[in-house]
Amino acid sequence: TNTWLSFALIPLSIKTGSAIMGYNCLDIQVKWQTFLNTFSWKSLPRITALEFLLPITIGMALIAFLCGLVSFSVVLFILSLKKKNTQ
Repeated sequence: TNTWLSFALIPLSIKTGSAIMGYNCLDIQVKWQTFLNTFSWKSLPRITALEFLLPITIGMALIAFLCGLVSFSVVLFILSLKKKNTQ
């Protein structure tokens, strides 16, 4: 997805990933904010980091897939209309 679109979709991906994994989305959001504020490469491999990064990653992947599917469907629809009009 586009970088700016990714920033806009992070809250939605937190909610989606949390719902899929069965976590409280507010807890994941607080852990995400804390992680961003105190980021270091040494803290990345810890299990606690994976606990909240996995729902965000799953949510972002699902939303990116759905955005791609919608975009593909719109382009396919427009091309089919264009093809009908040229015949």
